[in-house]
Amino acid sequence: MINAVIDGVNISGFLDKMIFDGNRVTVVDYKTGKPENSAKKAAPPGPRSQGKLPNPYWFQLGIYQLMSNLQPGKSWQCNMALIDCIEKDEKGEFPLIKLHYDDDQNKLLREWIAQANHQLQTLEFMNGCGKAECYWCNFARQTEQVILMPREADHEEGNNSETD
Repeated sequence: MINAVIDGVNISGFLDKMIFDGNRVTVVDYKTGKPENSAKKAAPPGPRSQGKLPNPYWFQLGIYQLMSNLQPGKSWQCNMALIDCIEKDEKGEFPLIKLHYDDDQNKLLREWIAQANHQLQTLEFMNGCGKAECYWCNFARQTEQVILMPREADHEEGNNSETD
């Protein structure tokens, strides 16, 4: 387990492995499933990612590398992570997916942490977007979670509450 405070936000996580070379650290996470899916989930945000959430594995390992750099009493330097796939790819190999994090990406990670913390503190995560293709809104509907949906989405989907 690793703990850190990133810009005032307490974060904990479970690292699978850390590789040390002097004070340089690489964080490693083992992943099951198809390696090509892991590669997609590990892709860094690009120009078209503006305003969207980052890919989950890229985000997870980015947080781990930030946390590694913030360990009290340690002078660790981490800007790389590896996904160690424990299932074979189409070539019959167990791929390693390398992720590098630069200052701009670390700034983005910190912004997402601050945004998520703000949303948790103010309960803003209770708002759904109402889009038919939204995973969270569909999950909330199917499990009867209490979330606030925009009225326009109710009318677009034919869920007029006056006739129900």
